[in-house]
Amino acid sequence: MPRSGTGKRLDGLPLGIVDFLELVGQRQKRLRGRPRALLVTPDHDLLPRAAEQVIPTQFGSTSMLQRKLGLSFAQAGRLMDLLEAEGVAGPPTEDGRARQVLVLPVRQVGNDP
Repeated sequence: MPRSGTGKRLDGLPLGIVDFLELVGQRQKRLRGRPRALLVTPDHDLLPRAAEQVIPTQFGSTSMLQRKLGLSFAQAGRLMDLLEAEGVAGPPTEDGRARQVLVLPVRQVGNDP
């Protein structure tokens, strides 16, 4: 399946790492007071670091997260599932290739082609 050039947008602007991290922080604030077992796994603490690897590279690979973050394959797989739940990565592919990244990186001002 070919990748599309479009990503998630927030108010018409690309949703980048900073925006994603802010949304995760807002979600965590909303969920405070709920039973911890329902909302947090040990992998949740790594979610921002995983997003920082996946969004700029536009490469949603479990093995890449495993190497870059020093995780087991199972932990990296759970992180990819969390990124999917947050709308950052698409579902797993049937052939085991990297997942589509749905969030576009934010370009630096002055670096437009």
